[in-house]
Amino acid sequence: MTANVRAFLGGSGEGVNVVQPFTTVPGDRVLVAIVGSDRAKTWSNIKFNGVSLTSRVGYSTFVELFDLDNPGIGAYNFTATVSGQYFWYIVMALKGTLLASPRGNSGNDSGAGTSCTHNVPTAAAHLVIDGMSAMGGVGANNPGAGQTEMYDAAFGLSSWELATGATTTMSWSWTTSRTFYHVSQAYKSSPSGQIIMVMAERWKGLLRDLKAGLVPPDVLRRRYRDLVTI
Repeated sequence: MTANVRAFLGGSGEGVNVVQPFTTVPGDRVLVAIVGSDRAKTWSNIKFNGVSLTSRVGYSTFVELFDLDNPGIGAYNFTATVSGQYFWYIVMALKGTLLASPRGNSGNDSGAGTSCTHNVPTAAAHLVIDGMSAMGGVGANNPGAGQTEMYDAAFGLSSWELATGATTTMSWSWTTSRTFYHVSQAYKSSPSGQIIMVMAERWKGLLRDLKAGLVPPDVLRRRYRDLVTI
């Protein structure tokens, strides 16, 4: 199964607390969040459903990518605490990623100018997610070839690209020279056989709980709603 972005939500603000409702569904393997600012800000308490996400790559006061393996399934809040105004964020759910060690390589670049670019070592079907913060905003902009834009807040940009080979280039261009900070992270696609193994284990769990007769029906419905209507 090819890794893909199933759903995403983004926002920006001038407050200090982010509370973004976000719903995960059965099959979501990794929750990814990017937090950024066009000024030197700090952030903390990056959480989903009260569980902390782990920082994977970033420039800690300008843009940073976090993720969480096997997030809780349901309607929960993505939360973050930011030190001040003018920040942006995006949160997304990935499906089809490798079960164990889903992350591939990461990349980053920073500087000043009208474009940013870096190469990420990948394999075919890796999913690469990027985020870029620009000081003062960039106005009209364009993602690189093969990238699909997910978020554009002028001073914060994010996209994804499905790798086709050993190197994936992540880039953006704009018209007015700006100082920028740009990061990306690759995620590995899951072999189809791994999906079959997971579903087999889910069915075994359902049969085990039914045989024991100790699990309340409402708990069974929540636990196995991706398999059958109970």
